Amino acid sequence: MVVVPVLFFVPLRSNILFGQAYLLLFVLLLEGYIAYKRGKVLLSSLIWAIAILFKLFPVLIVLFLLLRKKYRNIAYLAVTGSLLLLLSICINGFAAWKFYLLEMFPRAGNGELNNSFAYQFQSVCMLLRSVFVYDGLLNPSPLSVQPHIAIGLLAIWKAFVITACVCVSLQRKGTDFVVFAMWITASMLISPNGSSYSLILLLLPLLAVPAITIEQGKRGGLILVVILGLLWLINIIPVYKLGNLPVLLRFPRLYVLILFFCLLLVAMKIRMHYGILALFIAVFVLTDLRKFLPDKDTSSYVLAKEEHLLMYDYRFINGLLVYYYRDGMGDSEAATGYAVSGYTTNGVRLVNNQVYYDNTQLTFTNDWKKKPMLVNNNCIFYLSDKNRGIGFYTLRKIILPSSR
Repeated sequence: MVVVPVLFFVPLRSNILFGQAYLLLFVLLLEGYIAYKRGKVLLSSLIWAIAILFKLFPVLIVLFLLLRKKYRNIAYLAVTGSLLLLLSICINGFAAWKFYLLEMFPRAGNGELNNSFAYQFQSVCMLLRSVFVYDGLLNPSPLSVQPHIAIGLLAIWKAFVITACVCVSLQRKGTDFVVFAMWITASMLISPNGSSYSLILLLLPLLAVPAITIEQGKRGGLILVVILGLLWLINIIPVYKLGNLPVLLRFPRLYVLILFFCLLLVAMKIRMHYGILALFIAVFVLTDLRKFLPDKDTSSYVLAKEEHLLMYDYRFINGLLVYYYRDGMGDSEAATGYAVSGYTTNGVRLVNNQVYYDNTQLTFTNDWKKKPMLVNNNCIFYLSDKNRGIGFYTLRKIILPSSR
């Protein structure tokens, strides 16, 4: 393990410098597994429940336990998780959890943390969106505008990763840690959000590598070297420098991570079960079925270019649009060249987070909206965080039907 500080120098440094808690999450996952192997069902369940409530994606541990037929462990995990949740509600109140479950979690689970096209996340979700989904500001030049293809391919990818881990679980009955490590790796691969901090969790599959390579005989040494080389590449690729590259070249960390996962499957001689794969494809497609429906959103951006991410208000001063934003220097304002001849709030209102004008509903999206206003007597301006994290507003507009 002397190679760990070398292989994981960047994730270790990032966690320490930026106060991230993935080191704690790694410890929780590993300690929970150790307690599980020692037969301490209550202790392992408590530790894993803390990890799941801390960062939701380790919930795939439930599938690991289910395929290991550890039904008692699942029951204990459900009970301890529920009790911890109840304790949190008693301390923090129900409103915080309601906001998280109904607002924050669905948006974050869809990759909407601050930018729904952030290549820095290095996920398959972001890659497919960057290639197939258009956004006037965040992704104005996709290779092809085919959002349904992005949804379908993402469903297939998730199904492949989950099916692979199911097959690992079924075909490697005596190597619990290898199976456990593969499920944690899978949770990282299907998450829409990635970071240099989270890469510290790849220590888990690294710890499982000796058990895999020792079975390979003379090839084991070569496979070990290749795996270590891939892990080193995953951790040292400077993603922040890739923004100006063509879209397909912005995701090298993702490509290497996929190669790493597939190499582990090949080394273990895992045979894919295509019936299970088809089942999971159907499940994920049905889960996202509403995304295949026609988009009712007729809004567009007000500004042709966005220089500030945290916009929170706008006004009209001397016939020009002025917006207000926050950055590291605090609150600021920025004038635009957008001319305005008149504006009013008469007849415009928000009802259940949807914009109405003269009792006609104009929006049907789940983004947060505020301050709708009729501008120039032909369009509705409003602040929206569509395709962004909650509260990361920008200005959108809807041209009134009579003005089109």
